[in-house]
Amino acid sequence: MVYAFYDLDQNGQFEMLVGSNQRDGSVYPKGFYYLKNGTPTLLAESYIGSASARGSHTIFTDGTILSVSWSPGMGDAEGTLYQLQEDSSEAVVIEERDDFKIPGSALAPLFGKTDEMILNLESLDWQRFELEQRSQDEAVSYQVFPEEMLGSWQGISSDFGKVNVEVFQDGRVISDIERSSSRETILVESIEEVGFNTYRHKLSSPNGNRPLVSVFQLGGAGIKYDFGFKLEDETLTILIWSVALNDDFDYTNPLEMNLILKRE
Repeated sequence: MVYAFYDLDQNGQFEMLVGSNQRDGSVYPKGFYYLKNGTPTLLAESYIGSASARGSHTIFTDGTILSVSWSPGMGDAEGTLYQLQEDSSEAVVIEERDDFKIPGSALAPLFGKTDEMILNLESLDWQRFELEQRSQDEAVSYQVFPEEMLGSWQGISSDFGKVNVEVFQDGRVISDIERSSSRETILVESIEEVGFNTYRHKLSSPNGNRPLVSVFQLGGAGIKYDFGFKLEDETLTILIWSVALNDDFDYTNPLEMNLILKRE
């Protein structure tokens, strides 16, 4: 994960962009944060969500930002164009549309913009998120994952093809997915043992609540999800639990959909 600062509305207050490095060296934008009354607030993000819903955003040099979401099946999309107020108190909606499809629509002209107005992300000074330096004793206590989970794993997803995963002591999980355009990095903040060799995890912001590897299609009204993994016999199984919104999770009963990874 990388970040950069950019003064979108040219008022002297810099906003923060979060992205991920791609195989070709470019940066894929993941989230855009601004200070809403002094509090960091997520305005727009790019994601693969429940039921394979997609989201993306585009930043324009005139101080506006376009957030778009769509369904990859039918391609039905909706978009919202925002403008930050001069005092950074709120993001104002300038225009909303839901009469277009993705792919098949040139987004910039739909919202009165040109491609030349799109911010060149390569021009920004991107920096890697760096963890605070710790002493050797502190580093040992900080280790997020069990020792036997660290290293390289490989598996096959029926929808996304070959999956390569690298797990690091500091909580980073890097995924290379064959049928995905991005090399994804997430940061796990902590894990909790909920059964024999079975753990649920909590991700560090801005990752939100999601599986370690994004190869699942989730959806359904009135349902909540939790995510984790099982580590056993050189096998790492990515797990998902779901219950009704008002129910407690039963961690002995994960969904049948899972991703099984083996040591490389």
